[in-house]
Amino acid sequence: MNARYGWRGVALVAVAAAIVLEAAQADDLQPPPWRGGALSTVAEWDFLTPGAGPPDGTSVTPVVGDAGGVPLAIPGSGINWSPFDGTGAWTGAMFGGTLGFEIPNWIDQEPIKYLQIQMTYDRGPLGLSPFVLEMNAFDPAGILDISLTGAVEFAIPNASGLFQRIEQWEIRPNPDNEYFVIAIPDGVSLSQVVVDTISVPEPSTIVLGVLGALSLITIASRRRATRGH
Repeated sequence: MNARYGWRGVALVAVAAAIVLEAAQADDLQPPPWRGGALSTVAEWDFLTPGAGPPDGTSVTPVVGDAGGVPLAIPGSGINWSPFDGTGAWTGAMFGGTLGFEIPNWIDQEPIKYLQIQMTYDRGPLGLSPFVLEMNAFDPAGILDISLTGAVEFAIPNASGLFQRIEQWEIRPNPDNEYFVIAIPDGVSLSQVVVDTISVPEPSTIVLGVLGALSLITIASRRRATRGH
């Protein structure tokens, strides 16, 4: 099944206290609460070399499922690699381009798969942002229901104009693997991607917790910016 990008089902749930981010540079800012749990996976790309390929992040040790293979980043057309922020980045050429990701999972019988995708980037001269353009998954059971359940974007404090976008997705039934495509608009430099997944037996509110906290960060950042004028 193919789920095109859209805002259907976006939900940002407020939490009791805001999280304060004081980061000199972006680096896996918002790991989901399930990371390290049973049937979870994680992979980080810092794009250290032009070839992309397997995870090469410097802060997260990859955890790979048993569905075969390793997570992969696969450059599409319309993007160019260049050194960026001490590592590297894929930058959208004129009219933009795409970067694909293959994520193997655990093969299990749980009915639901959650994904969280953290994207760190410079918005470029046009002030644009990357986003998940397409999400596909495979499971022997056949037809899958794929939906975007939450998304938030915010400026990273003390990070020289970097932004982060977090998207959370839900897939039913739990697939053996996913393939998704990030659209990188003209002039946008995508410097890091962190992907977390987990298989769960039933819906959980923990998926929305991070996005709720980040909604408060966004509001606080805007207020600070307003006071600075």
